[in-house]
Amino acid sequence: MPTYQYPKKNLWACPRACPRILLLAAALFWASAQAGAAAPDKAEVDAHIQQARQLFSTDKELSRAEAMKALSAARQIGYRRAELEALRIVGVVAFSGGALAQAIAHFDEGLSLIGDAPQWDVLKAGFLLNKGLAYYQYGDWGQALACYLQAAPIYQAAPPTVEYARLLNNLAIVYRSLQRYEDARRIYQTSLSIKNELRDSLGMARTLVNLGLVHGYLKEREAALQHLQQAKELYERLGNAAEASSVQLSVGNVLYELGELQRAIQALQPLLKTEAHELNTHDRIALRLRLAAAEMGQEQYIKAEKYLRTADSLLRPTTFLELKRVFFQLSAKLYAQQGEYQQAWLAMNQYTELVDTLTSKERLQLEKTMEARYLTQEKENLIQIQKLELKANQQQQQNMQWGLFGLGVLSLAIGAVLWQRHKVNQTLKAKHEAVTTALLEKQTLLQEIHHRVKNNLQTIASLLSIQARQIQDPTALRAIRESRSRVDAMALIHKNLYRDTALSNVDLKVYVHKLVQNLIDNYALQERHLIHSQLDIAPIQLHIDTVIPFGLILNELISNALKYGSREREPLLITIAITVGTGNAVTLKVADNGPGFPPDFTPWEQPTLGFKLVRTFAHKLGAELRISNSPGAEITIFFPNTPYRLCPA
Repeated sequence: MPTYQYPKKNLWACPRACPRILLLAAALFWASAQAGAAAPDKAEVDAHIQQARQLFSTDKELSRAEAMKALSAARQIGYRRAELEALRIVGVVAFSGGALAQAIAHFDEGLSLIGDAPQWDVLKAGFLLNKGLAYYQYGDWGQALACYLQAAPIYQAAPPTVEYARLLNNLAIVYRSLQRYEDARRIYQTSLSIKNELRDSLGMARTLVNLGLVHGYLKEREAALQHLQQAKELYERLGNAAEASSVQLSVGNVLYELGELQRAIQALQPLLKTEAHELNTHDRIALRLRLAAAEMGQEQYIKAEKYLRTADSLLRPTTFLELKRVFFQLSAKLYAQQGEYQQAWLAMNQYTELVDTLTSKERLQLEKTMEARYLTQEKENLIQIQKLELKANQQQQQNMQWGLFGLGVLSLAIGAVLWQRHKVNQTLKAKHEAVTTALLEKQTLLQEIHHRVKNNLQTIASLLSIQARQIQDPTALRAIRESRSRVDAMALIHKNLYRDTALSNVDLKVYVHKLVQNLIDNYALQERHLIHSQLDIAPIQLHIDTVIPFGLILNELISNALKYGSREREPLLITIAITVGTGNAVTLKVADNGPGFPPDFTPWEQPTLGFKLVRTFAHKLGAELRISNSPGAEITIFFPNTPYRLCPA
């Protein structure tokens, strides 16, 4: 076969080929460089994650930046484990800065990526642990417990680990916040035992701090300080100055709970010099709130105000609802002491809104939990009944085939069925008792909330009374007394609620009688007038959301009658009637035998605070207001849509 030889060409000598070869070489070099830059390897991603972890304790922003680099690179190359680790670090950084909603969003993103994949169970439990802690700081203890209980089976399926001990520690923190101190102490001790077995010194120190706090709430001074001292020594041995500072904060908290205010201040004040480096945002705010409370306890109101102002600036960008609740409560007390009653009232309103938010969340979470338990129980019962029915049918068929032998087997089967049904009934009875106990705990919790609100309102009323004794100006004195009567009207509602079994409805007849008697007694004592009342109250109950504005309206109308209806040398008669009509209609009528309204009197244009409150609350309840002279003053308010219940006979 002939062989052909092609003529050789010198490509470098060809003027047309040279530019093409150069362009091809440049393109290949650029593509190679771009491929190297665009495709980071796993080692580079792991290095970013390691750097983020090392920077977390010293520089949160740099730590987040490294974690974001790792997150971007991991997604680019499909490196799932690193992607999850980076998401968790970003979420923890957001949590440490008080951005709780952002932290929860990052943890939720990680959980959605994990799904039900069993190979990521450990990471899933870690995300749930962090998410639960974020919900706890947010004040939503029900959601926190839900996260912890979801993570618990993952840890329990394996030998005890540091993470499981940490989960127990966080569970105990929730029980401590719910004031179930004995349960909290028991769980802390279990966590401490696991950490001791695993030689987790850092975890042991943290649990010792929490045990110290529990002993402090139980007024066990020596045990509390002993545990805290052990924790501080462990942190110092580990070279962890930041955590040692947080122990000092706990020491101050324990001394405050024990009533040793001056010692608490002495323990806490040194932290102000090192807090920026050693305390996180939550603890920096808590430090100032505790100092403010201690200084107020010693009547050092100027110092307390300074701490509250700094706490306010730190709180604003965060969502620490529980700390905000404490801040507004302290601010209201401080404003009242300084005579700034308008500011005190505004702060108390914000405090009340936060209390409502937190308690309503707890209530809804408890209801959801109970509903879930009930549905689970129903499903389990249905499955069990179906199994029993199937077993009985199979046994009957066998009896028909085997005759007398089958009858014996059937007897055994019936005995087994009866025993099984007995066991099911016992299980149902136990679950029913558990539900009943949970409902009783819910009722006790609501009673405690109403009791605490009543106590807080009575404290404000007492502060107003103390302030009134130091005021000489008649106008200011009248304003203080009117403010106290409004606070008393609200406190009376919560007093009735926590003493009654119906925790959300108020017996209007009982409430109005007490309110009228309190107002008449106070006015008669101050003005030395003879006052009579005539009441005709329908036997109904109103919901707390309705009775508070209704009671404040009634308080203002009675106060107005006492103030302007009195005549010299003639007893004052106040008539109050509350009637119900068709549907949900309720009518309130307040009249007196005084001189009546002036001819040109219009309640919609009155600038006084009392009529402003009446107009505001009447508008809120969709009510119509009418006035007349018959011959004394008479005010009628018609509430067209006010749901009520008839009182039980």
